[in-house]
Amino acid sequence: MSLTLMKKLRPGADLLFLLLVLPFCIVSFFPGATFFPEPAKAQVDPPLVVSTTPADGAGDARLDLESVAIVFNRQMNAGYSITSNFPAYSVFWSADQKTCTLRRNDLSTPLQTGMTYFFILNREGTPKSFQDLSGIPLEEYSFSFTTVANYQLLKIPENPAKGFQWPYYLSIPRSLGSRTVLLVETNNTGTVSDDQAVHDQAALDLVKWRSNFAVDLEVPLLVPTFPRPLGSFIDPPLWRIYTHALDRDSLTTLVDGLERIDLQLVAMIRDAQERLRTMGKEVDRKIFINGYSASGSFANRFTLLHPEIVKAVASGSPGGWPTVPVSTWKGETLNYPVGIADLHSLVGEPLNLAALRSVPQYIYVGDKDENDAVDFSDGFDDVDREVIDRLFGDGIPYIVERWPHAEAIFRSVNCNARFVIYPDVTHTITPAMFEDLRRFFASHKFDEEQPVPVPAGSLPGVLHLLLGDGD
Repeated sequence: MSLTLMKKLRPGADLLFLLLVLPFCIVSFFPGATFFPEPAKAQVDPPLVVSTTPADGAGDARLDLESVAIVFNRQMNAGYSITSNFPAYSVFWSADQKTCTLRRNDLSTPLQTGMTYFFILNREGTPKSFQDLSGIPLEEYSFSFTTVANYQLLKIPENPAKGFQWPYYLSIPRSLGSRTVLLVETNNTGTVSDDQAVHDQAALDLVKWRSNFAVDLEVPLLVPTFPRPLGSFIDPPLWRIYTHALDRDSLTTLVDGLERIDLQLVAMIRDAQERLRTMGKEVDRKIFINGYSASGSFANRFTLLHPEIVKAVASGSPGGWPTVPVSTWKGETLNYPVGIADLHSLVGEPLNLAALRSVPQYIYVGDKDENDAVDFSDGFDDVDREVIDRLFGDGIPYIVERWPHAEAIFRSVNCNARFVIYPDVTHTITPAMFEDLRRFFASHKFDEEQPVPVPAGSLPGVLHLLLGDGD
């Protein structure tokens, strides 16, 4: 456009004319002003993650891994926003501000074996603290890696012909010696669901988590995939059958697949022991059984039902009240799961007290634990709840008030039970508690071992190998 044309334009001139003459400019228009086109602003791309160490998806990260490195394609500010299950770490930036390093604070403790660690940078809903020098934030980015497993993980399919309707997981330490004891911990999803995949995943998470404990003990670990259905479309609803706690309804139900899951677990145990023997292991015919919360109740009650096959049991925070091995107390009848008054009518056999007395029991709770299953109708009937609250306390504010009563009952029938109270602990298992559990089981590992001869041949039926090479 010539100066002559520019001079002929008057304030308020036809804007359409300008747009026709200057089609590729951004124009700011103000009456009475001189018009000069502004160049369009260039689109600026956000920063990118170029690489990570370990690499995303890696499955062989070392247990002694010291740090995780994240490399960007440009210089970044020193801020960061990370969501992760990685152990406590400190953050350092390289001199060129392109590499962010997460260095573990405690290098004396190895990472968990077979554990998947995830990292989400600038997660949606969190501050976008990963920014370049211009203040442009990194878009949400995630990566993960899995540590090398020092155990072999198998999933064994259900086998109704052998007596179990659900699969189970079997974790076998690679350092397993020739003589061993099978450790059992039942799955506890923590909620009801008609989707069996939910319970299977919870069982898989548990077996991976507890495999480290089993490796330390040098014992194989069995975790079943028992369901805990909602079944609200059925009358009575299936949610009342608290399978994961082995409640009263678990012993009386006729629902297909849920009948006597304690006997299904016995069948799984025998199947797993047989598999281990085909691998050349001498396996004690008795088991260790461990559990916490609902699975703590399961461990406690399973031991009362089948003391003949239990070598030692640890039961943590078992539902607000451990089932006690007596039929009456202070003139009151204690039906299952408060006590064992009606056990014979439920399962066809009375309590084998002589066998129970030979089982070392470790029953523990935190003194700040408020998790009281006695208050919920899926675990206890109203009459049982009333008896527990009246005789042993209402568990308010903490369930630990009932522990001295339970301990006195176990002692009254000469059971080998140790009741432990952990100070300043809520409904959780601390590292110190895990160490006590390890020592407890280790001290009974070779008590009166009863190995069974190793048979010839191999055993089919492994659904698939999850971790390891199958050797």
